[in-house]
Amino acid sequence: MFHSHTVSSVLPAASAPRLGYLIQAQCAAGLTLVLDDPAGALAPTFVVLAGPSTNGGQGGSLSMAGMPHTGRIRIYSSSAVCQMAARAW
Repeated sequence: MFHSHTVSSVLPAASAPRLGYLIQAQCAAGLTLVLDDPAGALAPTFVVLAGPSTNGGQGGSLSMAGMPHTGRIRIYSSSAVCQMAARAW
């Protein structure tokens, strides 16, 4: 998918809609999120999160409380050692 990006984490497709999720970039490189539909058949949605301001970025997080999503969520970074936080509920 991205030649210079490493998969940091994958939240697998859920059998029932997630009630929400939070993903936060904690490295200067930031993150690219790829949101798929449950079957992975449609074009994915890409969301780019900047790294935190302490590392020279704007800081970025995606909070989707109350926004159900059943598809897979892939999290990429151009840094193989990028720290990130992800939580789904």
